[in-house]
Amino acid sequence: MPTVDIPQIRVWRGRTNGSFCIRYSIGSLLLLSAVVMAIGCEKPVNPFAEYQAEEAAAATAREATELAQAEQVAVLPVQLKPDDRPWIAPDLLPWETSYAQYVGNQRIGFSMLSVRPPTLNNQSVRIVRHDFLEHNAQGKLTTVEIELEAVERHTGQLQSFSQRTMAGGVQAEVQGSVYDATLKMEAINATGKTQATVAYGDDVWGVLGVQAMLLHSPIKAGQRREGKVFVPGLGAVVEVELEAGSQLEPTPLVGGSSPELLPVDITMRSDTGGMRSRNWVNERGEIEKTATLTPPIVVTFRIPSETAAQLAAESRLTRLQNVTVELAGSVSELGRAALGSVCHRYRRRRSVYALLATRRSDVELD
Repeated sequence: MPTVDIPQIRVWRGRTNGSFCIRYSIGSLLLLSAVVMAIGCEKPVNPFAEYQAEEAAAATAREATELAQAEQVAVLPVQLKPDDRPWIAPDLLPWETSYAQYVGNQRIGFSMLSVRPPTLNNQSVRIVRHDFLEHNAQGKLTTVEIELEAVERHTGQLQSFSQRTMAGGVQAEVQGSVYDATLKMEAINATGKTQATVAYGDDVWGVLGVQAMLLHSPIKAGQRREGKVFVPGLGAVVEVELEAGSQLEPTPLVGGSSPELLPVDITMRSDTGGMRSRNWVNERGEIEKTATLTPPIVVTFRIPSETAAQLAAESRLTRLQNVTVELAGSVSELGRAALGSVCHRYRRRRSVYALLATRRSDVELD
């Protein structure tokens, strides 16, 4: 994906051509003067020497001023808002990626993400994300599954979204749409329905937030950015600040590779608190690795989509194995036959998932 320079940032590129030519002329005159004096000839007179010296001094002063201004601008955060350009190039669609989350050496979850253009509207993109998390509290394992779907303008502004969360047999759903700079949401759970509204201007990025910002304009070493993103899990708009490191660094990833990536510290702030993380980003703006900077330390690695699909098959197999059916009363001969048919289909499905699980490739933490 081609990089895009941010108009607000001026990059100092050294001496200007004019200054270089002036200094080159002065150096040539000095060299010529030394040669002429060495052979006993009279030193030639340069009628423009005083003018050239003044121009050289002025050029040097301009260079110093531009350098100081560039250094000052580089440390100031730049407000990055959605504009008329798509946040992801159309030739990259569909864009698919997956992640695995770890606490220590234990994998606690994984995610699968895809960005696709809608079938009838090329000015919008459709985002689908599945998160699978395992929460172990006092020896009891709880599986949490989150399904998120969103439609956004190709420039990054949210139009509508729905998120369904399933945890421990309990299901909750949130739906929302943006109209007239307002995000209207409705939450449905076991206790009923609740509604909420959030101010949502054109300067707010959608559900992919920071990743959309980075794909829109890949950050450079030493740069700082600020923006606003919508976080579906919080149902709120939060402020984010990105600060890139001064240079690339070797970064261990899944599979044993250590590419040169740019570290970017990200701070999220909301009315209820905040969070800091360090992200390692490639030259296209894709996040390859993330580590939270507050306990518990959760490290997220980008993984191949094939690996995520195998992990999803294992997760479904685990849930299927944990299904129990309670029977009460007597079972007739006809009932026994029907129950036997159900058990036969269950064993066949279990064998299929087991076959898929044997093809997994474990993700190891370096």
